[in-house]
Amino acid sequence: MSCSLTLVHTKAYSCILAVSKCHSFLSPHISAHRITQRYVLVNGRLEEALAAWLLLLRSVKTELLLRSES
Repeated sequence: MSCSLTLVHTKAYSCILAVSKCHSFLSPHISAHRITQRYVLVNGRLEEALAAWLLLLRSVKTELLLRSES
């Protein structure tokens, strides 16, 4: 999966992209817990980690919808 997502919240996405490597958002070994845990370790704020995870889920949903329409 190519990294075609628009980065709206750069700070939140920078860590998410570093953890997920941008090509494996849907990979089973990258869980919400691991991404959130990594974000907390880097930034120290659970609220930001959860917000970043929700943004990631929205982006994946949008990309899947676009793929299904084409």
